[in-house]
Amino acid sequence: YKNYVIINTCNRVEIYYTVDVEDITTANLKLNQAISHLASVGAGMQSYFIGEQDIKFQLKNSYADALENETTDRYLNFLFQNAMRISKLIRTKTGISKGAVSHSTATVKIVDTHFADLKDKKIVILGAHRMNHNIIKHLQKKGANTILMSNRTYYKAVHIAEEVGCSVVRFDNMCDELCNADILITATSSPHEIVKKEQLLNKKSSLLIIDLGFPCDIEKEVDEIENINLYDLKKVESFIGKESQKRELNLKDAEKIVQHEASLFVRELRSQDEKRDKKLKSCI
Repeated sequence: YKNYVIINTCNRVEIYYTVDVEDITTANLKLNQAISHLASVGAGMQSYFIGEQDIKFQLKNSYADALENETTDRYLNFLFQNAMRISKLIRTKTGISKGAVSHSTATVKIVDTHFADLKDKKIVILGAHRMNHNIIKHLQKKGANTILMSNRTYYKAVHIAEEVGCSVVRFDNMCDELCNADILITATSSPHEIVKKEQLLNKKSSLLIIDLGFPCDIEKEVDEIENINLYDLKKVESFIGKESQKRELNLKDAEKIVQHEASLFVRELRSQDEKRDKKLKSCI
């Protein structure tokens, strides 16, 4: 498919693309399903932490990347622009994001349970993107002043570091910095583990590791090392999951908005097709 958008977050990988459809009923059903799902994802309705904010930036960035790579068409543009509009409407009208917890705020809460003061702590952040940007800002507000950003693509790490005011370490030197680090936070889209148990066997001081990668960035056997405390994505989500229960009450109102707006979306797109006399298409 030449027209597609890929969304890759902590715990989801989704591909949206345009297809030719012969039957109008099937086409409209697929469109309704696509806009309903994407809007609910953008509103945080599908997130482990209901109403969390990180996903809306991830969705926006995924769409921006597709635009830059010229892989979208009129249908995908209309789909994503309206999904972001609907998700914003849901957040505004239902209060689903009020007091919401995200992976970034959950990470900081875990750090808080282990360290009363971050002033003299060395923190290594692996992965250059919006979520880690937010984590760094939260940690700085807590007093952290020794933060090293690392990323496989160096210039991306430099870009984030300049925005938040932290240092940069090249990816190849990242493990060397862990020798005297107190905290390691990882969140990358790497398909394989980045930090292995053997790389940390000589670690003398204690190390808190929070692995937000999907799949995991840290080899699970690392947790066997006596002075290392590893939180993987599942542990992070279970640590703070109860915070989302209060916002589940807003889901019914949010679902009503999704259903209403999805119907309007399909009607508007088909109206445009009739005016353009275009071949029947849909997004899935």
